[in-house]
This record gives sequence, structure tokens and C-alpha cells, in this order.
Amino acid sequence: MPVTAPGVTVIVHPIDTDTHPGLPAGWRWAVMSGAGTPVTDLGLCANAGWEPTEQEAWLTGETVGAAAVKALRHHGIPATYGQLPLDHDPIPAGGDRLGSPV
Repeated sequence: MPVTAPGVTVIVHPIDTDTHPGLPAGWRWAVMSGAGTPVTDLGLCANAGWEPTEQEAWLTGETVGAAAVKALRHHGIPATYGQLPLDHDPIPAGGDRLGSPV
């Protein structure tokens, strides 16, 4: 059963450098939108990035996630907020955008 995100969700997990050999070791943060979103569905990833430590990943992810929820609520859109720490990298090989040019 896939791991899913509830509403606007900040996800933090270590990067598996064996699966993603082009990325440096560190932590990935992502802000996913949409209740029930599988965490591997990068089409619903509002923003994501890399940080060298877990603490920095949470700090950046929480800042972006809180801003997204506040913006939605400001415009009258009810938004739920959640956190989802993962102990593994759920992104399959070749499915990562962190190493890709924008």
C-alpha cells in the first residue's frame, strides 16, 4: 500500500544515494498538495529541495508548507496541514527532479 499525504503535507526523508547516484547525501524535503496523494506522485509536488541535515530540511519544508496553507486559507480555500517523516527514500530511480535542470 503506498504512503499517502493528507492535504498540504511536508515530507522529509534521507536521500538514497544508491538509487539516486547523482545526488549528494543529505535530506529531501517536499511539499505535496492533495489529500491521499501518493508521495511518489511528483506531479502533485508543489515544491521540493535538498538540505544537508534533517533539521535544515524540516526548517525549509515547514516554512514552504506553512506559507502554502496560509495562502490557500487567505483565499478562502480550506486547507489541512500535515507532516510525514519517512525513514526511506520513496522516489524510484529516474524519478527524481532534484538533479534535473529547471
